[in-house]
Amino acid sequence: MGKTAVSCQDLQKHYEMGEVIVKALRGATFDVPEGSLVVLLGPSGSGKTTLLNIIGGLDTPTSGTVFVDGQEVSKLVEPELTQYRRGKVGFIFQFFNLVPTLTAEENVALVGELAGNADEAADLLERVGLGERLEYYPAELSGGEQQRVAIARALIKRPYLLLGDEPTGNLDYETGLMVLQLIRDVSDESDLTVLMVTHNAAIGQMADIVISLRSGHVEDIRQNESPLPPSELRW
Repeated sequence: MGKTAVSCQDLQKHYEMGEVIVKALRGATFDVPEGSLVVLLGPSGSGKTTLLNIIGGLDTPTSGTVFVDGQEVSKLVEPELTQYRRGKVGFIFQFFNLVPTLTAEENVALVGELAGNADEAADLLERVGLGERLEYYPAELSGGEQQRVAIARALIKRPYLLLGDEPTGNLDYETGLMVLQLIRDVSDESDLTVLMVTHNAAIGQMADIVISLRSGHVEDIRQNESPLPPSELRW
């Protein structure tokens, strides 16, 4: 086993909802090897998105620790968290979050300017199959094309981690498979560590590691010896 990319120890996350305390995470503990494609699997309310947001620096734990590439992310505060998100993490969301008034290339280049790699926008869009759509606005692109722009936008900063929150949740089956294949290819080609949240158990079959969550607990951790190609997934 290689270097540990992500290490979570006894993660707790509690939210106060009036007089009620909601325990979204109840002691999540696991390690992720560098270069793995990991699926965080669980039903709605299992804590998987909360966990992803804490790893990505979008939220902070109530207690417990998160280390990413040896850095204790759980101790960071703003503006350190902003620097961490900007430098280490690429995000792909269910809703594409593209700027509607910018072209595909401009959406990617905008993030690239923050990372100092804006000149790579066209090359990355070519890589995700959108070389002929550089000047198209989001409204002129299909859902799958918008998600591929979002993936290029996440990759232009050359992140250490690529985090996906239900990245195919807004797509039809065929388009979803195309996006999953792209994520698998990116993981394999660049040895990028990928964590992807889903409620769809079939998607777990393409992962190197499946971490199953329920009611804020890590219920099971399973390693796939022979991950399925995305094209063979059925749901």
